[in-house]
Formats: sequence, structure tokens, C-alpha cells
Amino acid sequence: MADNRERETLQLFDLMFKLILKEASSTARVRFINGLFDKNYPPDSETTFAATESVSNQGERLEKLTSDMVIMIGGDAFLIEAQINDDETIAVRVFQYGFAHAVRTRQTTAGNLTTLTMPAARIIYWETTRRTPDKETVRLVFPDKTTHDYEVEALKVLDQSLVTLDRRDMALLFPFCLLKFRREVKRTAVTVERRRELAGELRVMLREMEGFLAGELREGRLSVGDAAMILERVEQMYEELYGLYPEFEEAKVELQERLRTHWQDYLQEGMQLGRQEGMQLGRQEGMQLGRQEGMQLGEKRVVELLEQGYTLEQIKRMLTQEAVR
Repeated sequence: MADNRERETLQLFDLMFKLILKEASSTARVRFINGLFDKNYPPDSETTFAATESVSNQGERLEKLTSDMVIMIGGDAFLIEAQINDDETIAVRVFQYGFAHAVRTRQTTAGNLTTLTMPAARIIYWETTRRTPDKETVRLVFPDKTTHDYEVEALKVLDQSLVTLDRRDMALLFPFCLLKFRREVKRTAVTVERRRELAGELRVMLREMEGFLAGELREGRLSVGDAAMILERVEQMYEELYGLYPEFEEAKVELQERLRTHWQDYLQEGMQLGRQEGMQLGRQEGMQLGRQEGMQLGEKRVVELLEQGYTLEQIKRMLTQEAVR
């Protein structure tokens, strides 16, 4: 039973990471890519998600390859593979995923010249050991004996301070910083007093996170929706890792209060958007729908979409499309 719960927890990390990147605003994604890959794309650059599934022939059977995430900025591709801990096969798998993407996006020109462009790649380790490498390498040896090293750098999340993640615009990784206490809390020999100490350290971390998020909001590096979403994922991670321990209950209540405050701000931003869209709708439909009615209708529509889990960025696109229709 414990093993099943552990597997479910590890799957949660993978799903949460994908969800965070997909729920984040495009601006937050661009900033995250800039920080992770040391790039300098303008924050308003368009981002898209590339297909991540391919089929390979493994001996006598077909096998589906699915990478964690491939994000496109313009014509540039960025492959991100998240890993809970050490895995000696990770380098080969990342190469396979990158090669599969290159094949899907290959370009063939006159003279039967086919160009395969490998995406930039990074491995993110949620937890590490002393043996976890800073870089993974696959050496390719060609028939003429020339070689090429395919190198993939690794980011070890728990080796990064909140200050570093904030400075590099990678606040989207804040929820995974809660893993810092996971291993010790799970030890059978840990005392109740030690758990209380760890809960206190976690409370300090959560306050620091909120402070950094508030700073990013003031500077326009994150939207209100981004900050609310990050805190929601922090709460989800907190519940999964520490929800069963009574020593962590006080910190949980404090976190929930912070989350409610940010969601109220988020909802207020959504209501403002609804009023603006509703006023525009009222002007467009003239006598059929008054200005005040348009505002109320816009607010109601936005609240409905927020409750369904859409981000403000997604709602803006949907309202624009609905207005056009």
C-alpha cells in the first residue's frame, strides 16, 4: 500500500510540473525558459507546446516515446525532462526524445538533403544524491570514427535557493521546493519534536515565497493569475507531502489564508476584465443590451470561466473569440 502511495506521489510531481507550465501565462513561460536555458527572449514572445509523442521500433515491438515537455518560442525548441532522482538511462532517453522531435520537424530540400535540428534540452531533478551529475552526456560515434558529444545540463531544484529561483525568473518551480523536507519527515526514526522544527522551517519558506511572488507582481514579472496558481500548486504539494502530519497543521492554515487572499485579488482582476468586456458588449448591441447589463453579463461569464479553471489569459482569448462570433 505504501509503495502504491509513493508511486502516486511521484506521478503527481510529473503531472504538476506539466500543469504549471500549461497554466502559466505566456509571459511567465518565456521568463522561465530564459532563466532555465540562459536565453533573452522578449517577455511578450509567443509560446506553443510541440507534440511530445513518437513511436520507435524496439526490436520486434513498437514503443511509444513521450517526453515531459517541448516548448516552442518562435522556431526554437526547448525540451524539458523532469526527474525525481538519479537515473542512469536519463541521458539516452533525453537524446531519444530530442531526436524524435528533430525527425518530426525535419526539413528536406532539393538534392534530398534532410536537416534534423535537435532542441535545446535540460533535465530538472526534484531530488538528488551526491552522485547526481551536473551534466549528462551521450557520445555519438559515426562510421568515419568522428565523434560528437550530446550534452544536457541539469538543474537540481533543491540546490537552488528561493533567491536564485526568483532572480532567474523560475518562481514556477516554487512548489517543488517543498520537497526539501520530504525525506526526513518520512523517516521512521524522526521524532515529533523534529517534525515541529521542520514545520517551522517550512513556514519560513512559505513566507519567503509569498514575499518573492509579491515582488514579482509589483515588477510585472508575474500576473496575479500566475501568483495565485503557484500558491495553489504549493498548497497541493503541501497537502500531498505533509497533510497527514498534525505537526504541520498550523503552517497549512497559514498557507490557506495566503492562498485565499491571492485568489480574491485574482477574482477581482477577473471581475474588472468582465466589466470591461461587458461594457464593450453593451455598446456593440446598443438598445438590445444596456451598458449596465453588459457589465453584469461580462462579470458573470468571467466568474463562470474562472470557476471552471481557466486562466485570465485564456479567458481574454475566449471572450475575444465570442465577441467576434
